Amino acid sequence: MNVKGVLDEKAIVQTVMYGLELWGIKVIERQRLNVFEMKCLRSMVGVSRLDKFREEIVRAIRGVRNELAARVDMNVMRFFRHVERTENGRLLKKVMNARVHGTSARGRLRLVWMDGVKKALSYRKIDVREMKASVRNKKRMPSDCDAVTIGPAAT
Repeated sequence: MNVKGVLDEKAIVQTVMYGLELWGIKVIERQRLNVFEMKCLRSMVGVSRLDKFREEIVRAIRGVRNELAARVDMNVMRFFRHVERTENGRLLKKVMNARVHGTSARGRLRLVWMDGVKKALSYRKIDVREMKASVRNKKRMPSDCDAVTIGPAAT
């Protein structure tokens, strides 16, 4: 891997992905992440959009297997497994599983962390209960580490 690839993977991607496992990412934000990644990859390869190289080809040239949004989903699932493995009395687990009672503001409900987890699991056709059971039994789901390259924009 050359200097551009190392810079991309160690600096740019890590900076963009910092803390994203704690957010609920909307479809438009997933698309923006993937667009940003392709912009970086195309500039490293030296092609523009006018050259009409497919994303798969640009990724293959750079050696990038998964799109950025899929890597974020993998981090979300990894953090979910971490939270589920912790003891029930820990503050982290209490906060992540807390429910707020009372009336909410008008309008659409806000996207919360668990919604992002459910969405990341749904791309892999895994139910939340299945994932929780596999974490408790200390088993890895066969597809929880495999990135799905088809995101919500393609469906």
